Amino acid sequence: MTDRNTHFFNKKVFLVNTLDYPIYGIGIEKVKAAYRSIYSIFDKIAYFLNKYFKLKIPDGTISFVNLWYKDMRKNKRREEIQKILQENYALNGLWWIYKDLRNKTVYEDKHIDPLLKKYLM
Repeated sequence: MTDRNTHFFNKKVFLVNTLDYPIYGIGIEKVKAAYRSIYSIFDKIAYFLNKYFKLKIPDGTISFVNLWYKDMRKNKRREEIQKILQENYALNGLWWIYKDLRNKTVYEDKHIDPLLKKYLM
């Protein structure tokens, strides 16, 4: 007897329960695909901004993370982006999204949105 809520894609799939409580199914795979897509969009935005603002970051190394920093270990930010951030509200919004996603300290709180901590942990 099959469950009415079971997607037809999952009806003939048999998996072994390894007792580590994994979640399988078409729904969870769609969520994973959505996260992969959103992260790749951020990298494409970084690639576009590199060309648009002529930041001269090599094409092979550009990513959403190194768009903001010259050297992550020394916490050295890009001066070119900092000047643009003061005038461009959309780019400033991307900066705060980066801070949320990378778990960077903002004021005394660890996150801009305290609920985000639940999702990142």
